[in-house]
Amino acid sequence: LQVLPPDSRIFWIIYAQDAEAKRITARLVEGSQLPIKIVPSPEIPFNANPKAFKMQLAVPLIDTQYVCVLDDDTVPTRETLEAAMGALESADVYTGLPCYMRGANLWSDLICHFVANNGIATYLATQCFGPPVSLNGMLYVMKTETLRSYDGFTRIMPFLCDDYALARVVKEQGGVIHQSVLPHTTRTHAETSRDYFRLFHRWFAMAMVLFRDQSLKIQCMIISLLGLPPFLLWFSLLSPLAGWWGWILLAALLMTRHGLIRLQHSVILPFPYKIHFLTSLISEWLQPIHVLHACFSKTFYWRKWQIRTGQNGTFEYVRDRR
Repeated sequence: LQVLPPDSRIFWIIYAQDAEAKRITARLVEGSQLPIKIVPSPEIPFNANPKAFKMQLAVPLIDTQYVCVLDDDTVPTRETLEAAMGALESADVYTGLPCYMRGANLWSDLICHFVANNGIATYLATQCFGPPVSLNGMLYVMKTETLRSYDGFTRIMPFLCDDYALARVVKEQGGVIHQSVLPHTTRTHAETSRDYFRLFHRWFAMAMVLFRDQSLKIQCMIISLLGLPPFLLWFSLLSPLAGWWGWILLAALLMTRHGLIRLQHSVILPFPYKIHFLTSLISEWLQPIHVLHACFSKTFYWRKWQIRTGQNGTFEYVRDRR
């Protein structure tokens, strides 16, 4: 509300039965100078992606030239929105770089450091090998006429990964995705270890859908940039078996890794960003566990739903969602 242009229109889409969402959005409406419309969502239809279904409710209401899809825990900047409008003169979709802020407890901080460890490689370094594979669903912008030419979000409703499904629609239509280096901040809270592992089970289940859909060349690129480092980090723990030189080598390796991650953020981000040495390591050491969990368990939780991944990026609800 503080950074949006004065001619913005805001649509907050909430579940009709969510009393807390109603209370929060009602309070925000009272204190806002911008026009806000609360859009209540009915029960999600069977096998419809919850996020895509909710967003489609707002599509007929949009009367501006541009539309920005924004997660409720994500904050854009004026520079991001201005850059988006400029980029959309030659691109079809603009997407930003996620930057997670430090969490209030260990589990939330591990989420933050996972993105800090991998975000730049995921969204920026991969472009050395070709156009963006996907887009960042926390924030993306397009012209309203472009969105409507894609039939809004109806075409991506049957698919689990709404952001990747939309990126696939854009590419099928011959469109261009502009991946920006400008960050948008976000914060996700995990109260317990159970919240943390459920979140990562969902994230990696979706990541596996994307991975399996790629060509061998892109799969090798993803493995090299994102999959190999955490496994090598585990193997580095064998270094002390060589004696004192092994300990020195391990210390040098871990310090170099930490320095390179900090260097990445100092070059890319326009504000200071602190990486915690040990939390960053723990987060990366946990990645192979999340990968294996997603490979062997196709069923995960997303809010109140239990979902099983299907073929070609589809999914099904395992049990009664109520």
